[in-house]
Parts: sequence; structure tokens; C-alpha cells
Amino acid sequence: MTRRFLITYTGEVLVELDDSVFAAVDDGWRSQFYNLNSPEEIAQHVGLNLANGIPLTHLDGFASLTNDAARVVRTECFDVRVIKEG
Repeated sequence: MTRRFLITYTGEVLVELDDSVFAAVDDGWRSQFYNLNSPEEIAQHVGLNLANGIPLTHLDGFASLTNDAARVVRTECFDVRVIKEG
């Protein structure tokens, strides 16, 4: 027997991004991938993926970089709610 649970949480992820991550996002990059314009938008995109276990080199447009150019420094979970399904 298996049980399925839906878990929601609110938290923070502190990421450290090398300047090469921001330098990779130019007009050519934007025309092929995503319309990310500010450092905050780039950090949000990369950080969300890192927090979900996806390394930098697996993201569209960043394969030529190294994974150590972007890393999670700290994660903190503030609120967790577990709701049993079915």
C-alpha cells in the first residue's frame, strides 16, 4: 500500500552566483531562451532550479559554464503544511 501526501512549504534559499552566470545572459541568450533582464530575474531563475536539485549546467543556456559557478549556500524552511490526499 502506498500513501500520497501533498506538502507545501515557505522558505528561503541563499544562492551564490559567479559573474559568469550573469555574463552568459546577453541579447543572443535572451533571443533563444528566456527574457531575463535584471540580476534579480537571473538569480530567481537559477536559484529556483538549484533549490529543486537541478545543477546549473542542466539549465538552458548555461551548459558551457561549470556547476561551481552557482551554488546553494543555505536553505531555510519557515512553514510546512502536510495535507493527506485520498
